Amino acid sequence: MKLTLCTRKILPLALIAALIGGCSSTANNPNTTRGAGVGAASGALIGGAIGNNSGSGNGAAGAAIGAAVGALLGGTVGQSQDAKDKARAEELAQQREFNMEMARIQKEKEAQQREYERQMTIAKGQQTTDREVFEAEQAAREAEARVKQLEAERDAAIARQKQLEAAQRRQEEAERRAAELEAELNGTAGSTSSGS
Repeated sequence: MKLTLCTRKILPLALIAALIGGCSSTANNPNTTRGAGVGAASGALIGGAIGNNSGSGNGAAGAAIGAAVGALLGGTVGQSQDAKDKARAEELAQQREFNMEMARIQKEKEAQQREYERQMTIAKGQQTTDREVFEAEQAAREAEARVKQLEAERDAAIARQKQLEAAQRRQEEAERRAAELEAELNGTAGSTSSGS
């Protein structure tokens, strides 16, 4: 199959226009565009080689057909990947939305719980008599006084123990020093009597 001069000029321009048109949607479908581009380039190389090596020797027609088929196949594979990516992105967006909604519900529950506790405190306060408050205050003061008394007893016991330990150390030191002095005096007395 021989291509006319007009067809040889129009076919590459149409192919370039198709590729440029496909590139305009790159942001939304990057895999489709990339797949079509790679497929077209690969198809053109393979088709050109086949067309050139076939009996007709028409590499341009083979390249054009190969580019078209490659672009179609590559675009289809890329489109499939874009669909998967889009579905995953939608799933992640839904999960984020769900998590945000759950956090909002949790905050509302916590606010409701705080309000309930506040209302219960008010209700209990309205039922509490002045006598109950007085008795609770008196019991608290007595407990605090008992704590102070016990702390004072504990501190006094610690102080007594420290005094005892200090006295025992002084006694041990004095007895050790006395033994040294006695040994020194006995040694001096023995040497004095043997020298006379």
